[in-house]
Amino acid sequence: MTRPPPRSDDVEEAAALWYARMTSDLKTPTDEAALDAWLAEDAAHAEAYAEFCALTGRFIAIEGHPDLAAFRVEAQLLEERGRRSFLARFGGGLAVASLAAAAAAAFLYLGTQDIDRAAWVTARGETREITLSDGSEITLGSDTRLEMAFSDEQRVLRLERGQAFFEVARDEERPFIAIAGDRTVTALGTAFDLRSFRDDLTVTLVHGRVAIAREGERPAALLNPGQQFRDAFGAITVRDVDALAETSWRTGVLDLDNVALSDAVARFNRSARTSIVIGDTRLNELRVSGVFRANDPAGFAAALAPAYPITVRHESSGDVVLNYAQ
Repeated sequence: MTRPPPRSDDVEEAAALWYARMTSDLKTPTDEAALDAWLAEDAAHAEAYAEFCALTGRFIAIEGHPDLAAFRVEAQLLEERGRRSFLARFGGGLAVASLAAAAAAAFLYLGTQDIDRAAWVTARGETREITLSDGSEITLGSDTRLEMAFSDEQRVLRLERGQAFFEVARDEERPFIAIAGDRTVTALGTAFDLRSFRDDLTVTLVHGRVAIAREGERPAALLNPGQQFRDAFGAITVRDVDALAETSWRTGVLDLDNVALSDAVARFNRSARTSIVIGDTRLNELRVSGVFRANDPAGFAAALAPAYPITVRHESSGDVVLNYAQ
């Protein structure tokens, strides 16, 4: 028998009702399609559901705590009770600091469960392809460290540094949460690129949807395919991009389209074993375009010299220094 979809005038409560249904033994084959339809009705639905998945995923990981164990029971009973006690109880009862602490504990103290753990590191100039236990596929970029902790309740990865492209296997019952710095990226059946460097975090969405939030806070952005979120030195932007070009590093090339030279150089320096150094700040905002081998900064510099006021100096280390041609 097909059940009517959960309904509530409160979007957050409706998201909680949907989560309770999708993680309960009462779920039917038609529920997933009904959930997809509800998510498509309004961007606020998708945002609320992604936020709820992220928060419950973190709390479930430390369910030994009595308040969080109660939270788990409350979520499962919420659909049957059809009331607002969950939000009333936890909306103001847990401060943002507590939520952030719970998120950190979710990763650090998963040892109380049967956890699938792993970690990978790439050297500078190296890329690596990984298939996870859930079927998700990851491409690691140069000089990257990634840690994994998968449980029966959630899939958590922490990008300590570097760049990774995620092709997420769909699993409605286990949220996929990528953590970088104090940001979380929550995805369901999604492909996205995550870069995390000092004071610069970028998320580029190829397909699906992702919610980006600081740990313990509401999502700062909900991306659609072809959008990019960037938090650079505290300045947040969301813009439309060519997602395939932005993620072309996976194929060993950098596809640049009217990119500032300083940005192009930063991309090469993340991908190659040797570096490009801009010796004159007047070159920073020159716009460059073209497709180049990611591991060949010298070839990139040689291509620039005929078209721009640039001189190229090759160091004994293999690094390349660009200066303004007088």
